[in-house]
Amino acid sequence: MLWVFNMAMTPWKGQEASTIVFADVGNRVNAAGRWFRDQLRGSVSIPNISLNAAGKPIKGTRGSQPSAPGEYPRKVTGWLRKNIQSEYSRANLTSRVGTNVPYGKWLETGTSRMAARPWMSLGLRDFTAGIRTILQGKGGPSAVEVSPDDSFGGTPAGQVLSLQGKVFKTREALKDMGVPIKE
Repeated sequence: MLWVFNMAMTPWKGQEASTIVFADVGNRVNAAGRWFRDQLRGSVSIPNISLNAAGKPIKGTRGSQPSAPGEYPRKVTGWLRKNIQSEYSRANLTSRVGTNVPYGKWLETGTSRMAARPWMSLGLRDFTAGIRTILQGKGGPSAVEVSPDDSFGGTPAGQVLSLQGKVFKTREALKDMGVPIKE
């Protein structure tokens, strides 16, 4: 059997293929970074206030329900949440996620007066599977769901819901916000 290849009939398109592959990978890296940023924002959005029996905030109780050491930090002002950003570099095919808020580092590592509330490392632990799903091209950010085996800041995933595919909140927090919950 003789195989004959006619290279003149098939022009080389390596550069074009390379461009398409790098664009696809870049889109996935960017999407994964933005998705992870949104998950971190949701993780630090649990309010640090006391609620009355009707689930409404009690005036003057801001800061009265701090997170326990090792949990995601609870929201007092929302400054950390607002300043968790993602940055994509097309040249390096990297996506960086973090914050420029100085106390973000103190929450992550702790201080001599406060035990750590490691929001970034907990986020990596809790959301690695979702990042991997996006990077592998098995679906976009909307295709990522938390499985019952995953955890969310110490809360079993069975008690966690997705709000518009981006922010995760506990069932109780969503009820307090007046969001109808299917039981």
